[in-house]
Amino acid sequence: MKKKVVIINALLLSLVTCFANAERLQVDDKQLDNLVKCDGVNTEYSNIDGYYTIPDFGCIYDGKNNKLGNAMVFLITSNLGEESISLKNINNIKEKYIYLIPFHYLVKNKNADVLYYEKDKYIYEVYVNNGRKWERKNDVIVNGNSVEVVNNIHDFMSKRSVLFTNAEAKVFQKYKFDVNKDGVIDFINVNKKGNGLSSISIIDGQTKHMLYENKEIFNPSFTECVYSSFDNISISKNNFTLEYTTCSDSSEIGHRYSTFKTEENKEPVLIQDNYLIYPQGELPPKYKPKKVNCMSNQIIRFSNYAGRCG
Repeated sequence: MKKKVVIINALLLSLVTCFANAERLQVDDKQLDNLVKCDGVNTEYSNIDGYYTIPDFGCIYDGKNNKLGNAMVFLITSNLGEESISLKNINNIKEKYIYLIPFHYLVKNKNADVLYYEKDKYIYEVYVNNGRKWERKNDVIVNGNSVEVVNNIHDFMSKRSVLFTNAEAKVFQKYKFDVNKDGVIDFINVNKKGNGLSSISIIDGQTKHMLYENKEIFNPSFTECVYSSFDNISISKNNFTLEYTTCSDSSEIGHRYSTFKTEENKEPVLIQDNYLIYPQGELPPKYKPKKVNCMSNQIIRFSNYAGRCG
């Protein structure tokens, strides 16, 4: 009797495995390229937050050009321009992403805007092409949280696009610090474009993806004067401090010390912001600068910090 039970269990396991393999799509590079083309080389893509995607519902299943399922298609390029553009006019594509809902997760609805739409529980099969060949990544499981999942996908695309649109920026200074407290050393980069500093970026030490970026601190549009120099980033156990020189108005110059607190998987938050102000020109002996506390009651995160008082 025990032997029969073992045999039956083995058969059941075999059937389940075969069913799972039957549902798993066998997709080749040509089929994925066709999803990028979707309706052909004139397929329209929209610029959303620095990356291109097929608008509305993406490349949807039609049983002809697309026999795989409903697909969200994303293109990362370093030379974005038009808000809407056909595929044939998109140059210098760095990465392609496809989030595919296989056909067996779709149901038919003749009254809906899309003939086939996803069930309550489904997966995205994820495919990436960085210029060589398509690779399949880990599936994304959706179970009643589709809005959250789609938002996370768009956030990821936005961060990927930043890496390439800032590709011409060179690292001026680099500092090492475990910003997100995951046990892996991250990088805080002060970036330079041309003759001026452009941004400060925090790069994940494990994935090499950008976590956060601040473009405001070097933006001269807040005042008519421009920062003078970036001096240092000092590191402590749970904080890092930006030390730089800037001007408060046409007659004064200030040394800024802005400290950010770091926590696990959270964007750093400003906890101290001091400004030592000196007059321009020659200073008397033992001159004591005016100290200004630039902190406010608002929560200021690293990416939104503007580096100005008032």
